[in-house]
Amino acid sequence: MKHYKSETNLIHAGCECAETTQIRGDPSYQITSYQTKDMSTATSILEQRMSVFDGGVGALAFANGQAAILATILSVASAGDEVISLDGLCNRTHYLFKHTLKQFGIKVHFADSSNISSVSALLTPQTKAIYAETIGRLKLNVTDIVALGEIAHRAHLPLIIDNTLMPFVCQPLKLGADIVVYSATEFLGGHGNSSAGLVIDSGQFDWMYQENGEYKFPLIVASKNCSELDSVGLLVDSAFIMKAKATLLRDFGVCLSPFNALLILQGLETLHLRMERHIENARKVVAFLKNHPKTQRVVYPGLHSSQEDILAQENFKIGAGSIVGFELKGDIGNGKKFMECLSLFSCSMNVGCVKSSVCSVDTMYTELTNEQKEQIGITKNFVYLSIGIEHIEDIVDAIDSALRDI
Repeated sequence: MKHYKSETNLIHAGCECAETTQIRGDPSYQITSYQTKDMSTATSILEQRMSVFDGGVGALAFANGQAAILATILSVASAGDEVISLDGLCNRTHYLFKHTLKQFGIKVHFADSSNISSVSALLTPQTKAIYAETIGRLKLNVTDIVALGEIAHRAHLPLIIDNTLMPFVCQPLKLGADIVVYSATEFLGGHGNSSAGLVIDSGQFDWMYQENGEYKFPLIVASKNCSELDSVGLLVDSAFIMKAKATLLRDFGVCLSPFNALLILQGLETLHLRMERHIENARKVVAFLKNHPKTQRVVYPGLHSSQEDILAQENFKIGAGSIVGFELKGDIGNGKKFMECLSLFSCSMNVGCVKSSVCSVDTMYTELTNEQKEQIGITKNFVYLSIGIEHIEDIVDAIDSALRDI
């Protein structure tokens, strides 16, 4: 396929015009005999499109983001192995890493996301991967993917980046990530009507690396598909994605439905336009909140420090996303009252929809103690806004009206 720009790939990659009908729409066939249980026409197109868009050698679609993350970890780690993750993750990912992976015998160490160098101190011979989010969901801090990638690769480890909040805005594979995961339920789909997850493989990581004569990633090397491909010298660069598909996707049965794949494909066609409006609106909301007398502080990627601002400008081509956090002044109940008074916004923990939404961070992260929340500035008056693509005057008016009512 011709090398098109990202915006064009989001619309055309993976699907050619039908020869007989000249139809250019993405097909979806709702019939089991036409497709396998782990693949459909729409799913295959979605995987190809995202692989081309992100610059990978292959992609794999799952029923949701959690399934994509779990399959990624279990493709490289098993009982007795360890993973290092930056802290401040999405609440469900945090629970998965802290509790569920223990049942598989996998230990996850959490490193301070404000100090990337702390990752090195946690490395052990059992470490199999380093994990982070492009934008830390809890603190809304910017991850230095380049620096983290250097640490990972010096230790011969893959860097896994969750890019859910920054599709189109950031391309982690170009910054040093080896694997990118998405919850496509959010910005990629963009309309809050379907769940999906995606894994993109860069094809750049050396899964055949050996230490003391033993393979460091035996799960992938031992994969039947990988061994066969290696023996004939074909597609070894996509060993990871082949392993994930041959075992985790099929054994766990977490495949994406054809209809949801079609909905995500339709969302992708307008992703670049939506992200521009999301971010444009978010910037104006940040400016409004920073100057409002009832706000204690505003949290937005790049605002934590001048160094982080520079990092955001280097890594994000059109802005720092559309998630805005802020703390209200006054009584403890003001955060809850603000949410009750806020019109236009829906009260939801899902982000990245064209419709603006609001949620309480305090209630999202029930796993954290009050002391832990206070240490990172999360109070009962701290709320998150996912800024949609409505007219900015309506968004600001709704926020201003709710603030005046408390």
